Amino acid sequence: LWAALTVPFDFPGPFAPGGLMRLQGQFFAEETSVTVGGVPARVLAVQPGLLLIELPEVETPASVEVVAANGDQASAPLPVQVLRTAPSVVLIHNAGGGMNGEGEPAAAGSEVTLEVTGIAHADEPLWINVHDRWSPARREAGSGPGLDRLRLVIPDDLPTMMTAVRVCASAPGIDSICSHPRPIWITAAP
Repeated sequence: LWAALTVPFDFPGPFAPGGLMRLQGQFFAEETSVTVGGVPARVLAVQPGLLLIELPEVETPASVEVVAANGDQASAPLPVQVLRTAPSVVLIHNAGGGMNGEGEPAAAGSEVTLEVTGIAHADEPLWINVHDRWSPARREAGSGPGLDRLRLVIPDDLPTMMTAVRVCASAPGIDSICSHPRPIWITAAP
């Protein structure tokens, strides 16, 4: 086990219970199991050199050890920082359901859906920042394990541009923590 990384940006944390974590290492197989702070984690995907897991419920804030094992062979413990909430924007879907991108920007005034990890225990409302505007949001069930959905209406006066979106959250013991900026493409309203 070499690294524990955030999804999708591959930063070394922090992480949150109920959120996603990408593990890099070797000798991963379908039977590989993972513990976080001694608690079994849910393995979601296995690829050569890569595991995707959903973090279990562990005490926070804490530095905990991640261990991957195949039968009686276990990795050296890898310490990671776990907070009650640690948002990361994984995907952005435009109003029609397509993935937001340079070739498929969101129209100003339309609703986009953010798939976010690390917010299972965040206080509500959460706050979304797009360009220089803030909007409150409430969590909904996401499209898969470790994901929650937030809805955002793109301000209708924004011009055509590529800008950034961030999700900020609070939780007991955390005044505010924000995700890394995620690019979002917008086209001006007609």
